[in-house]
Amino acid sequence: MIQLISINKNFYNGKVFFVQPKKENLLESEIQFKAKGMTPHIIDEDHLTEEMTSVAKGLYSYILKRKIKKTDVLLVTHQSFLKHMVNMGNITNGYHVVFDEVPQESFGEFTLSLSTNKDILLKYIQTAPSKNQDFFVLKPIDRVQMNTCMTTEGEDEINDKLRKFFEKLLNEKHYTVEIRKDVWESFKKNKRNGRNNVSFITHFYMLPEIFDDFLNVHFLSAKFEESDIYHIFKELGVSFVEKELPKLQYKEHENITHTFIRYCMERDFSKTMRSYKCLNQKTIIQNILDISRLNMSPDDKQLLVLNKDMIDGDFKEYKLPQNSELISSYVHGLNGYKHIHNITFAASLNYRNTQADFLHDRFGLSYEDIDKSFLFSSTYQAICRTSIRDKHDDSHRLITVPDYRSAVYVQEVLGIPDSRVSSLENFMFLPEQKQSGGQTKTHKQTKELTELKRKTKNIIISECKAFKDFYLDDENRFRINLLNGISTYEVAEYIDFKEPEDILDFFENESKFTSNDKHAQGRLAWCCLLLSDRNEVDGKKFGANNNHGYTCLMFDKDSSETGEDLSFLDCASWFRKQGWSFFMYETYSGKGNFRVVLPLKHVTRISHT
Repeated sequence: MIQLISINKNFYNGKVFFVQPKKENLLESEIQFKAKGMTPHIIDEDHLTEEMTSVAKGLYSYILKRKIKKTDVLLVTHQSFLKHMVNMGNITNGYHVVFDEVPQESFGEFTLSLSTNKDILLKYIQTAPSKNQDFFVLKPIDRVQMNTCMTTEGEDEINDKLRKFFEKLLNEKHYTVEIRKDVWESFKKNKRNGRNNVSFITHFYMLPEIFDDFLNVHFLSAKFEESDIYHIFKELGVSFVEKELPKLQYKEHENITHTFIRYCMERDFSKTMRSYKCLNQKTIIQNILDISRLNMSPDDKQLLVLNKDMIDGDFKEYKLPQNSELISSYVHGLNGYKHIHNITFAASLNYRNTQADFLHDRFGLSYEDIDKSFLFSSTYQAICRTSIRDKHDDSHRLITVPDYRSAVYVQEVLGIPDSRVSSLENFMFLPEQKQSGGQTKTHKQTKELTELKRKTKNIIISECKAFKDFYLDDENRFRINLLNGISTYEVAEYIDFKEPEDILDFFENESKFTSNDKHAQGRLAWCCLLLSDRNEVDGKKFGANNNHGYTCLMFDKDSSETGEDLSFLDCASWFRKQGWSFFMYETYSGKGNFRVVLPLKHVTRISHT
């Protein structure tokens, strides 16, 4: 992207902001921009002149007072951009914004330990309707009164707890804060020193209007469509345009023939598990740290990823492994670790259940997508700081992750075969998993379902590759059809793929071929080839009479004979009876809606007019 901005300096005309996660990123980019003949300007706490008494004043001065040159480019951190630049009004109207990775501030949770002091909150906030009937939007009762709570940090203990929450409420142009209705009603019934008081748990999400004062906004991210901001903005009606960048460093990893993945436990790891005692009288986190050096020589270096609270601590209760360099899970884009081959994750890199449940219930995200969004933004990006970043370096590498879930994701995104994925659980001395007395969480995929999905996907790919004589226009290609609008009678577009993997990726990315609005034009763009003698069947367009010949089937909630929701297993059993291989997953649109992808040997190649 630095090269692209430099080449197109006449287009940007000195009006471009390059926004990166950390100050270290800005320093690396400054060197690269200068090497391209550009004039980079960094404005943060460490780069203020005598005239710039604050970051905000420095940014205003840069925009309003400098003599603009075509080579100018402003480098700022995500934090500075979201704190200052989004509030500058129309003076930024002519500026292009380029985000290097998506900002983490797009979604978050507030858990306030004020359950016995509910009147403090009820004094300042009120509820308003949400677009989802199970939630309330929270708003200030009196903005002036709420602002009186924004005291200097350390001045008032209660205000310190409320500050970040109130900041989001006061910034309602850019953020929305919501709470579950049942949590709100229960919280209001809390009693002072009550034994069953309910915690005050709310969630905020960024609004697209935060970017209204800029000419355009680009997000540079390898897996942008797995990010929270992409999912949330799509649900809020934003349309994204994908643009291919020339001369990308790589589109897929090919230097992984000597890369191995190890995972420490089958069960999902979490922060609360870190201090659990194992059978060898060590904590789980200490055992992860200890076994991270297995099969490494004393001279082998590794990156060690810890949660922020551990990095900020004094480490007195942990014995860190030798030859390990500590890094945060938020290390996007840094190039300083390319000489290190190995990496260990001793951090919990997943959302809390309350956060995942909010994204699922409020925006309809699948739990698999939620896991991917967080795992990608942390796990994959940290891995890409190692020598794997150099496409010419195929060194022996060990990637150690805390749980099986993380291993499956890393294996899929890197393309590592099963033979190079192994378990270290025998070295963990784990206690038996405690069974909760409360309601069992069912939203996490079991190991068996995850394994089934991955293996059946590989089966379909291998079956598709067996079609060596599948030619279109003298090229070995695979083709799907997109149907036109809400009609099954016309083919609107043909899409060709070089590899079957590309077809499955296309199917999994729901948003590319269906909108969220059930009645929108173009919604029913199912990837299928219809049998010609089924095109004029009366009745439901996607009923049983029309299902033959599809490469991709959609089963709605009322597809069963009883009209009740179909379970995953009920739906899958029909395909097993046919003796067909299939790849299947629940869609974002809700329980009982499944997408089924069949291998190409079940597809008709009858032409359409």
